[in-house]
Amino acid sequence: MKLGQFRNHIAVATAVLVACLLAQGQARDQAQNQDRRKVIIDQDAAGPAGTDQQAILLLIQSPRTEVLGITVVTGDAWLTEEVAHTLRMLELIGRTDIPVVPEPNIRWSEQEKIPSGGSSATAQ
Repeated sequence: MKLGQFRNHIAVATAVLVACLLAQGQARDQAQNQDRRKVIIDQDAAGPAGTDQQAILLLIQSPRTEVLGITVVTGDAWLTEEVAHTLRMLELIGRTDIPVVPEPNIRWSEQEKIPSGGSSATAQ
């Protein structure tokens, strides 16, 4: 076999190998996308770099989840600060495509029934 023919065979074998690896990678990516859980994160977001923000980051960066949005509820800090921390965190990791929605400002009167799981304290 001449050197030129040998190089041609190596080039063809390399091309076939690369094509097989690319096809395998695409099949794996498609399988992973089908197994991803769609989630909406509903969490207070105190921080920067607090445990609430870390939990949000873990879900966003997990290959097993697709975060559809984040709803920020009042927790350990003021709502506007928590929303600002969440938006900044998303900006830092390049995921500004994830919508952030603050909780609605609902006030319960003493006569209204408090929903299950709610607090018995009246919001001021």
